[in-house]
Amino acid sequence: MRVLALIILLVVSFLVIKSFKRKQEMKRLTKAKKKKVDNIVKCNVCGLHIPEQEATINRGNYYCCLEHANQDNLPPAA
Repeated sequence: MRVLALIILLVVSFLVIKSFKRKQEMKRLTKAKKKKVDNIVKCNVCGLHIPEQEATINRGNYYCCLEHANQDNLPPAA
């Protein structure tokens, strides 16, 4: 009977610790998500809105991909 009680105690303890760690991880992820704010820019060719850090920049203009950056026929920069 003592062995069964010990096993139940260990299982309950494991579940409590796991639940506590999960709550802590969710709090950490929520805080990190709130802090991360991306600047959204518009592709100069197709108009797609993308995060600035993922955009290709050419002569101060934003593009969703390298193909669009090469495709855009802007006058040469002075």
